[in-house]
Amino acid sequence: MKTTLTLLSFILISLNLSAQSAIEFTEKIKQKNIEPTQFAVTLKTAEPSRVTVRYGLTLEMTETVSETDFSENHSILLPNLTPSTFYYVQTTVETANEITVSEPEIMATASAVEGEIRWFFNNGVDESFSNGNDEIAGTEYPQVLAAMYDLIDNAQLTIDVAVYNTSYFELVNRLEDAVERGVRVRYIHDEDTNNNALQGNIDFPLLAGSPDDGIMHNKFMIIDAEDDLNAHVLTGSMNWSFNNITEDHNNTVIIRDKTLALNYTIEFEEMWGGSGDMPDAGNAKFGDQKTDNTAHNFTIAGVDMECYFSPSDAINQNIEEVIDNADESLEIAMLLITKEDVTGKIKDRNFAGVNVRGIFDNDETDEFSFLQSQNVNVIYHFPLLSLHHKYAIADANFPDSDPTVLTGSHNWTWSAENINDENTLIIHDANTANFFLQEFEKRWEEVGGVSSTFDAAALRPAAVFPNPFTENFQVKLQAQESETVKAQIFDVTGRLVYSADNELVAGENSLNFATGELHAGLFLLTLTDERGVVILREEVVKAE
Repeated sequence: MKTTLTLLSFILISLNLSAQSAIEFTEKIKQKNIEPTQFAVTLKTAEPSRVTVRYGLTLEMTETVSETDFSENHSILLPNLTPSTFYYVQTTVETANEITVSEPEIMATASAVEGEIRWFFNNGVDESFSNGNDEIAGTEYPQVLAAMYDLIDNAQLTIDVAVYNTSYFELVNRLEDAVERGVRVRYIHDEDTNNNALQGNIDFPLLAGSPDDGIMHNKFMIIDAEDDLNAHVLTGSMNWSFNNITEDHNNTVIIRDKTLALNYTIEFEEMWGGSGDMPDAGNAKFGDQKTDNTAHNFTIAGVDMECYFSPSDAINQNIEEVIDNADESLEIAMLLITKEDVTGKIKDRNFAGVNVRGIFDNDETDEFSFLQSQNVNVIYHFPLLSLHHKYAIADANFPDSDPTVLTGSHNWTWSAENINDENTLIIHDANTANFFLQEFEKRWEEVGGVSSTFDAAALRPAAVFPNPFTENFQVKLQAQESETVKAQIFDVTGRLVYSADNELVAGENSLNFATGELHAGLFLLTLTDERGVVILREEVVKAE
C-alpha cells in the first residue's frame, strides 16, 4: 500500500431506522490480536446486535466478514491478510431497530519478522527499583549516541528524519556518510530553530516546516522502512542538540519493526509533500492541515502499543485515558503542562486514592499551582538541567492493572494538541513501565522526593474501615520506625475540612478519626509523613 493514505477522523454515524436513540457502545471499536496475517475487530454493545466488517486495500473495501448471531460482545477475525500491510476497515452494527456505520479507519497487520524494542535514558536511573526481568539498553548519553550512530551507519536504503532542532554535528556527518554510500536521506526540521548543524552545504535535501503559529516538534528517525530485517524507528523526547543529548533529561526508544516504520513514513511523507526524493513544498502539510491517516495499534515483540500524531489524531483523549485507567499509581515527568482538562483528570485520580507523583520543569503555570492546591504530590524540577521528558507511567508495580507508559515529543499543552507536529507512543508492558519507573525514581530523589518508610502493602484500601462510615473510622498501618504523620481530609471542592498530627510507633498502628462535624458526602483522606511524602490517599464516604 502506498504511504499516502487519506483518512477522515473516526466518527460513528447513526442511521436510525426508528425513533429510538442511537446504538449504545459499552466498549469502543478496537483492533486486537494483531498478527502478520490476521487481526480481530472487537466492540461491545449495550443490547444484542450483529456486526459486519468491510475491509480492503482501498476505500472500496471489497472484503466482508459478518456475524450470524446477535450478542453484546463482538470479536470479528479478519483472516488471510498480508504482513506489514495497511487496510481500510469499516464496521456496521445492526440491532433489531437501527444500524450504526463507522467511517473507515486504518488498521495494519504485524510484521513478518519478530521485532525488537530498546529503551535508553541519558542521565542514569535508580536500578534498585528494577524488577529484575529485563535490562535497559542504555542509561547514559554515550550509549544513546552509540546506538544512533550504529543505526545510521548500518542503514542500507533510506533514512528519514523529522527533528525539531539539530546542533549535534557528528549525527549530521554520519548522515552525509550514508549519502556517500548510496542511502537516500530526507530531513525535516522546524523553520524557527537554529539547527546549527544543518547550515551550509548539506548533502541531503532539507525541508523547513512549521504549521503557522505552531512548530514541527517531532523527534523521530526512520531507517530502511521497506526492509523486513532492518526497518527501524527511533523516537522519544530528545532533540538532536548538544544540551538535549548530553545534559537535559530525555528518553529514547529504538524499535525494529517494518509495520511501525511504514506508519511513521506515512506521517513523514504527509509533511514532506509526497514520496519523492525531494520535498514538494506545495503539497507539504503541517499542523491542522494533516489528516488522521495512520494506523494506531501495533503488536511488536509481544508488546501491545499505540501510535498517534498531532494534531490530527486528538492525542489529548488518549492522554486522559491513560490517566483515567491508572488504578494504583501514576508517575509523571513533564517539561510543561498547561491543559486544564488533563490536570483535572490527574486531580480526580489523586482524589480516588491513586498514588500520584509528578515532576515538572515549570512551576509557574496555573496548572502546576492547581495540582499543588489540590494536594497532588508534584515537585518542581529546579533548573540544574532541563527535565525534557514528556512521559507518564501508570501502575508500574501492578501487573494485573495493565502497566502502561506514554511518551514522545508531546508536552501536555494546547499547542501540542492543536497546532504542533508531534508524535506519541503508548506502550502496554510491565517491563517498559519498570524501566521508566527506575528513571523517575532517580529524578524524584534528585529533586527532594523521598520514598516512604512505610509498608505499602499495609496502605491498601482495606486499611480504612468502616468505609462508608457514619461517625468514626479507623486506619491501620505498619510503620518501620516512630514518626509523626499529618492526617488531612478534603471535601470534593478541595477544601481542607480536617487536619491533625498523629504519632506513630514502630509496628502496627491504629488511627481513630472522629468526624461528627462533617456533613454526609465524599471526602479525600491523606496521610503525609515528616518528609512530605504522601503515604496514603483514600476516598472515604460519610453516610447519612
